[in-house]
Amino acid sequence: MENENLYLKMESYCPMSSALKAYLNIALTSTELPANHILENGFLEQYPILFIENGVCKTTLQSQKEPDQSILTLHLKNTFLTQSREAKNEDYSINTTTLSLTLLTGIPEKHIHQLYRLFPEFISFNLLLHQEQKRTLFHLAFDIRHLSVEERFERLLGNHPDIFQISSSIDIASSLGIHSHTLSTLKHNYFSRKNPKS
Repeated sequence: MENENLYLKMESYCPMSSALKAYLNIALTSTELPANHILENGFLEQYPILFIENGVCKTTLQSQKEPDQSILTLHLKNTFLTQSREAKNEDYSINTTTLSLTLLTGIPEKHIHQLYRLFPEFISFNLLLHQEQKRTLFHLAFDIRHLSVEERFERLLGNHPDIFQISSSIDIASSLGIHSHTLSTLKHNYFSRKNPKS
């Protein structure tokens, strides 16, 4: 079925009618982007809800006053990506970038009003999606504040065992709130324990 992965993910939030799926089959737009492509604000405004069919993206919050200070969130395959907007541009910048060849399926902004008007389940989906994204950010902040670096590292590998194949060590370190040298030590110790030499 066309857009099957997208609909499966949407239905993990709430049931979707066949009429909504039929509408989306016509409205959805797919875009393939190369690695290291910055998603411009205009593109994100044009597609307020994007689904990552394939590839990986990252969103980075960076201090304008101290450019080496940043934190990022990784967006993996089969997840939704929504626009983040920074209100204090003189203090911070927010950018979303592809990390690999990435296929995005977007719901165009020009259809959002019609989707809200015609499909009550789309309103529920949108609310639940934003609740989940907010909850994820709270948990990220909680983990960085309260879990040891070892616990954060092992939790990340537990959720995404292939993370080192799909993202750079610098990005992984930033997503964990640690220095890349610390990550290198953690990685060495972890894999030494998992694969001890005979």
